[in-house]
Formats: sequence, structure tokens, C-alpha cells
Amino acid sequence: MGGRLVMGVAAGLRDGDRRLASRAVAPGPRWVRQIASAVEQGAEHTKLWWAVAGVTTAVGGCRGRAAASAGVAAMVTAEPRRSLPAP
Repeated sequence: MGGRLVMGVAAGLRDGDRRLASRAVAPGPRWVRQIASAVEQGAEHTKLWWAVAGVTTAVGGCRGRAAASAGVAAMVTAEPRRSLPAP
């Protein structure tokens, strides 16, 4: 029962986030809305953040590598079902 509640809350938060993002870019030009939609989808599925971690590792020096490591650890912790291979 508790799992359903958590999933419902998570779905509600995702829906609210999507609506808020749509309102934020609605007044802008069409190309901004298209780019924002693609970036939002990439960020939601961590693809964008993996790319940022890779670039930060490559060009960020020692501090960049440390920041990228912390970011990757956070992604793995936050999304264990997506980040780890299936049993």
C-alpha cells in the first residue's frame, strides 16, 4: 500500500514539474519550446547529467573530476533501478 502512495506522489510531482516547465517557456519562440522539451526529457532520464559528468571530467581538472564523481554517485543512489543491471 505504501509503495502505491509513493508512486502516486512521484507521478504527481513529475506532472506538476512538466506543467510548470511548459508555462515557463510558453511565451517564448517555438524553437525555445522545442529545445526545452528535448532538454527536459534528457534530464529526466539522466542522459543529460551523464553527458555533463563526462564533460566535467574531461575539462574540469581535479575539482571537475571530484564534482563529476559526486554527481554520478548521486544519480546511482537516486535511480538504482535504472542505473544498475537487472538481476
